[in-house]
Amino acid sequence: MHDSATTRRVRGVFFDLGGVLIDNAGILEIGDWVRTPMSPAEVAHAWLHSAAARSFEAGGIPAEEFAKALIDELALSIDPVQFTEAFARWIRGAFPGARSLVDAVRRQATVGCISNTNEIHWNRMVRDDELDRWFDAGILSHRCGLLKPEPGIYRFALEQIGLRAEECLFLDDHEINVEGARAIGMRAERARGLAEVRLVLAEHGISVDGPDTGPPDPTLAGC
Repeated sequence: MHDSATTRRVRGVFFDLGGVLIDNAGILEIGDWVRTPMSPAEVAHAWLHSAAARSFEAGGIPAEEFAKALIDELALSIDPVQFTEAFARWIRGAFPGARSLVDAVRRQATVGCISNTNEIHWNRMVRDDELDRWFDAGILSHRCGLLKPEPGIYRFALEQIGLRAEECLFLDDHEINVEGARAIGMRAERARGLAEVRLVLAEHGISVDGPDTGPPDPTLAGC
Protein backbone atom coordinates (compact mmCIF):
# COMPACT_ATOMS: atom_id res chain seq x y z
CA MET A 1 0.00 0.00 0.00
CA HIS A 2 1.29 3.44 -0.90
CA ASP A 3 0.77 6.68 1.00
CA SER A 4 -1.03 9.73 -0.34
CA ALA A 5 2.18 10.97 -1.99
CA THR A 6 1.53 8.55 -4.84
CA THR A 7 -1.61 10.48 -5.75
CA ARG A 8 0.49 13.53 -6.62
CA ARG A 9 1.78 13.78 -10.16
CA VAL A 10 5.13 12.18 -10.88
CA ARG A 11 7.24 14.64 -12.85
CA GLY A 12 10.41 12.58 -13.15
CA VAL A 13 11.06 8.84 -13.52
CA PHE A 14 14.46 7.20 -13.08
CA PHE A 15 15.12 3.62 -14.14
CA ASP A 16 17.85 1.23 -13.14
CA LEU A 17 19.14 -0.62 -16.20
CA GLY A 18 20.23 -4.22 -15.58
CA GLY A 19 17.31 -6.45 -14.59
CA VAL A 20 14.81 -3.63 -15.16
CA LEU A 21 15.18 -2.58 -18.80
CA ILE A 22 18.24 -4.61 -19.81
CA ASP A 23 18.90 -8.36 -19.78
CA ASN A 24 22.09 -8.92 -17.79
CA ALA A 25 21.69 -12.64 -17.18
CA GLY A 26 25.26 -13.31 -18.31
CA ILE A 27 26.47 -12.56 -14.80
CA LEU A 28 25.60 -16.13 -13.85
CA GLU A 29 28.73 -17.22 -15.73
CA ILE A 30 30.57 -16.46 -12.49
CA GLY A 31 29.09 -19.70 -11.18
CA ASP A 32 30.99 -21.59 -13.89
CA TRP A 33 34.34 -20.21 -12.78
CA VAL A 34 34.25 -20.59 -9.01
CA ARG A 35 36.03 -23.48 -7.35
CA THR A 36 33.29 -23.84 -4.73
CA PRO A 37 29.78 -24.14 -6.22
CA MET A 38 27.60 -21.05 -5.83
CA SER A 39 23.85 -20.71 -6.28
CA PRO A 40 22.51 -17.93 -8.53
CA ALA A 41 21.56 -15.99 -5.40
CA GLU A 42 25.10 -16.33 -4.06
CA VAL A 43 26.54 -15.17 -7.38
CA ALA A 44 24.30 -12.11 -7.31
CA HIS A 45 25.27 -11.32 -3.72
CA ALA A 46 28.97 -11.75 -4.46
CA TRP A 47 28.77 -9.32 -7.38
CA LEU A 48 26.64 -6.75 -5.58
CA HIS A 49 29.07 -6.59 -2.65
CA SER A 50 32.35 -7.07 -4.53
CA ALA A 51 34.97 -4.45 -3.69
CA ALA A 52 36.56 -4.88 -7.12
CA ALA A 53 33.25 -4.45 -8.93
CA ARG A 54 32.26 -1.38 -6.95
CA SER A 55 35.64 0.24 -7.52
CA PHE A 56 35.41 -0.43 -11.27
CA GLU A 57 31.84 0.83 -11.48
CA ALA A 58 32.82 4.01 -9.65
CA GLY A 59 35.45 4.63 -12.32
CA GLY A 60 38.24 4.07 -9.83
CA ILE A 61 40.25 1.39 -11.64
CA PRO A 62 40.83 0.41 -15.29
CA ALA A 63 39.29 -2.71 -16.81
CA GLU A 64 42.52 -4.71 -16.68
CA GLU A 65 43.00 -4.08 -12.96
CA PHE A 66 39.34 -4.86 -12.29
CA ALA A 67 39.57 -8.23 -14.03
CA LYS A 68 42.61 -9.27 -12.02
CA ALA A 69 41.13 -7.99 -8.75
CA LEU A 70 37.78 -9.76 -9.21
CA ILE A 71 39.48 -13.03 -10.15
CA ASP A 72 41.55 -12.84 -6.96
CA GLU A 73 38.62 -11.72 -4.81
CA LEU A 74 36.28 -14.52 -5.90
CA ALA A 75 39.01 -17.11 -6.63
CA LEU A 76 37.81 -17.56 -10.21
CA SER A 77 39.37 -20.22 -12.44
CA ILE A 78 39.71 -18.02 -15.52
CA ASP A 79 42.46 -15.74 -16.78
CA PRO A 80 41.98 -11.95 -17.07
CA VAL A 81 41.80 -11.91 -20.88
CA GLN A 82 39.14 -14.62 -21.00
CA PHE A 83 37.23 -12.96 -18.19
CA THR A 84 37.19 -9.56 -19.90
CA GLU A 85 35.89 -11.09 -23.13
CA ALA A 86 33.13 -12.95 -21.27
CA PHE A 87 32.32 -9.93 -19.09
CA ALA A 88 31.44 -7.86 -22.15
CA ARG A 89 28.84 -10.48 -23.10
CA TRP A 90 27.02 -10.34 -19.77
CA ILE A 91 24.82 -7.60 -21.21
CA ARG A 92 22.42 -9.34 -23.58
CA GLY A 93 20.42 -6.37 -24.79
CA ALA A 94 17.25 -4.51 -23.92
CA PHE A 95 14.16 -6.49 -23.01
CA PRO A 96 11.69 -6.53 -25.92
CA GLY A 97 9.50 -3.45 -25.64
CA ALA A 98 11.80 -1.57 -23.28
CA ARG A 99 12.50 1.30 -25.68
CA SER A 100 8.82 1.88 -26.46
CA LEU A 101 8.01 1.79 -22.74
CA VAL A 102 10.61 4.43 -21.96
CA ASP A 103 9.35 6.55 -24.86
CA ALA A 104 5.80 6.33 -23.49
CA VAL A 105 6.95 7.43 -20.05
CA ARG A 106 8.99 10.22 -21.60
CA ARG A 107 5.81 11.70 -23.07
CA GLN A 108 4.48 12.09 -19.54
CA ALA A 109 7.55 12.91 -17.43
CA THR A 110 11.25 13.67 -17.52
CA VAL A 111 13.06 10.33 -17.75
CA GLY A 112 16.53 9.28 -16.65
CA CYS A 113 18.53 6.26 -15.60
CA ILE A 114 20.57 5.73 -12.45
CA SER A 115 22.92 2.82 -13.01
CA ASN A 116 25.86 1.21 -11.31
CA THR A 117 27.64 0.32 -14.53
CA ASN A 118 31.02 0.47 -16.23
CA GLU A 119 32.64 1.51 -19.47
CA ILE A 120 32.52 -1.97 -21.00
CA HIS A 121 28.83 -2.60 -20.39
CA TRP A 122 27.74 0.96 -21.14
CA ASN A 123 29.58 0.97 -24.46
CA ARG A 124 27.92 -2.32 -25.38
CA MET A 125 24.47 -0.98 -24.50
CA VAL A 126 25.06 2.11 -26.62
CA ARG A 127 26.34 0.02 -29.52
CA ASP A 128 23.55 -2.55 -29.43
CA ASP A 129 20.54 -0.48 -28.35
CA GLU A 130 21.56 3.21 -28.64
CA LEU A 131 20.85 3.55 -24.93
CA ASP A 132 22.40 7.00 -24.86
CA ARG A 133 19.34 8.20 -26.82
CA TRP A 134 16.73 6.83 -24.43
CA PHE A 135 16.92 9.29 -21.55
CA ASP A 136 16.80 12.98 -20.73
CA ALA A 137 19.54 12.35 -18.16
CA GLY A 138 21.88 9.38 -17.81
CA ILE A 139 23.40 8.99 -14.34
CA LEU A 140 26.19 6.46 -14.81
CA SER A 141 28.31 5.47 -11.84
CA HIS A 142 31.57 5.11 -13.76
CA ARG A 143 31.23 8.67 -15.07
CA CYS A 144 29.99 10.50 -11.99
CA GLY A 145 32.07 8.51 -9.47
CA LEU A 146 29.00 7.83 -7.31
CA LEU A 147 27.31 4.51 -6.55
CA LYS A 148 23.92 3.29 -5.42
CA PRO A 149 22.76 3.04 -2.69
CA GLU A 150 24.81 6.03 -1.50
CA PRO A 151 22.67 9.18 -1.20
CA GLY A 152 24.98 11.27 -3.36
CA ILE A 153 24.07 9.56 -6.63
CA TYR A 154 20.35 10.16 -6.12
CA ARG A 155 20.90 13.81 -5.22
CA PHE A 156 23.12 14.21 -8.28
CA ALA A 157 20.37 12.71 -10.45
CA LEU A 158 17.82 15.19 -9.12
CA GLU A 159 20.17 18.07 -9.82
CA GLN A 160 20.50 16.97 -13.45
CA ILE A 161 16.76 17.27 -14.11
CA GLY A 162 15.95 20.12 -11.73
CA LEU A 163 13.22 18.35 -9.76
CA ARG A 164 12.61 17.69 -6.07
CA ALA A 165 12.92 14.22 -4.58
CA GLU A 166 9.21 13.90 -3.87
CA GLU A 167 8.42 14.66 -7.52
CA CYS A 168 10.43 11.69 -8.78
CA LEU A 169 9.97 7.92 -8.96
CA PHE A 170 12.88 5.46 -9.06
CA LEU A 171 12.64 1.81 -10.12
CA ASP A 172 15.36 -0.74 -9.33
CA ASP A 173 15.55 -4.51 -9.03
CA HIS A 174 17.43 -4.42 -5.72
CA GLU A 175 15.70 -3.43 -2.50
CA ILE A 176 18.90 -1.91 -1.08
CA ASN A 177 18.95 0.62 -3.92
CA VAL A 178 15.23 1.32 -3.53
CA GLU A 179 15.80 2.05 0.15
CA GLY A 180 18.68 4.38 -0.72
CA ALA A 181 16.40 6.47 -2.92
CA ARG A 182 13.63 6.54 -0.33
CA ALA A 183 16.11 7.72 2.29
CA ILE A 184 16.49 11.05 0.47
CA GLY A 185 12.75 11.45 -0.09
CA MET A 186 12.26 9.96 -3.54
CA ARG A 187 9.38 7.65 -4.34
CA ALA A 188 10.99 4.32 -5.12
CA GLU A 189 9.79 0.81 -5.88
CA ARG A 190 11.35 -2.54 -6.67
CA ALA A 191 10.63 -3.81 -10.18
CA ARG A 192 12.18 -6.66 -12.16
CA GLY A 193 11.39 -6.81 -15.85
CA LEU A 194 8.85 -4.86 -17.85
CA ALA A 195 5.73 -6.51 -16.46
CA GLU A 196 6.57 -5.31 -12.96
CA VAL A 197 7.71 -1.94 -14.29
CA ARG A 198 4.31 -1.37 -15.92
CA LEU A 199 2.48 -2.26 -12.72
CA VAL A 200 4.57 0.14 -10.64
CA LEU A 201 4.20 2.95 -13.15
CA ALA A 202 0.43 2.48 -13.20
CA GLU A 203 0.31 2.65 -9.41
CA HIS A 204 1.99 6.04 -9.67
CA GLY A 205 -0.33 7.36 -12.35
CA ILE A 206 1.76 6.66 -15.46
CA SER A 207 0.15 4.47 -18.10
CA VAL A 208 2.17 2.73 -20.80
CA ASP A 209 0.94 0.52 -23.62
CA GLY A 210 2.41 -2.71 -24.91
CA PRO A 211 2.53 -6.40 -23.99
CA ASP A 212 3.95 -7.40 -20.65
CA THR A 213 7.37 -8.98 -20.54
CA GLY A 214 7.94 -11.30 -17.62
CA PRO A 215 10.56 -10.53 -14.99
CA PRO A 216 14.08 -11.91 -15.29
CA ASP A 217 15.48 -14.41 -12.83
CA PRO A 218 14.99 -12.67 -9.44
CA THR A 219 18.43 -13.79 -8.27
CA LEU A 220 20.26 -11.74 -10.88
CA ALA A 221 22.27 -8.72 -9.84
CA GLY A 222 21.21 -5.54 -11.54
CA CYS A 223 23.40 -2.67 -12.62
